[in-house]
Amino acid sequence: MTAQGTFVPFDWTPQEPYDAADGVSLAFITLSKTFEGDLKGSSAVTMIVSSSEHEESRSYVAMERVTATIGDRSGTFVLQHNAVSDEGDDSLTCTVVPGSGTGQLKGLRAAHPHRPRRRPLLCLRPQAALTRPTAPGPPRRR
Repeated sequence: MTAQGTFVPFDWTPQEPYDAADGVSLAFITLSKTFEGDLKGSSAVTMIVSSSEHEESRSYVAMERVTATIGDRSGTFVLQHNAVSDEGDDSLTCTVVPGSGTGQLKGLRAAHPHRPRRRPLLCLRPQAALTRPTAPGPPRRR
C-alpha cells in the first residue's frame, strides 16, 4: 500500500544564523504542517539549513514528529529529512525513524527518495511496513 497526499506548511520561523563564515551560514528553522490525502494529520518540524551566496546551492536536515491517521490506523512517528540543492539539481530523502512509530503506527517503516520538483509531496508505504515479519531477514536490495 502506498499512502499519498499533500501538506501545507505554516508558522515558518527562521532563526538568525548560529554560525556564519566565508559566505556560508547555518541556521535553525521551525515550522508546522497539516496533511491531507491518505495520511491526515499534522506535524512539527525542526530544520538546520545551510545556505550560501549561491542561491541555487543549499541543503537542510530535519526531524519531524507527525501525528496522523493512515487509513484506519492512528499514531505518531518521526520523519528524518535530508535535502540537497546543487545549482538546481534537487534531491530529498525522507525516512521514518525506525522504532519511532506509536499507537497503531508502531512498527511503521518507510523511506522515500525523490526529486522535490516531481511530486507526490508525501509517499509512504505503511501497510507493507506494518505487516513485515518481526524476525529480521536478509537486507533487501533496491
